[in-house]
Amino acid sequence: MDLMNKKVKLPKIGLVNIREYRNLSQIKGKIINATIEKEVTNKYYVGIIIKEI
Repeated sequence: MDLMNKKVKLPKIGLVNIREYRNLSQIKGKIINATIEKEVTNKYYVGIIIKEI
């Protein structure tokens, strides 16, 4: 994951933008779920749910 550029690398798709509502400088916890969305313009976005430690 590249939080500075808001991207995550997925094996079958490649680099995907992370949609977020706040500025994340680092992740402190475990990723629980990742939801991938494909727009009609063939752009992919990923939303990540994290359980904080």
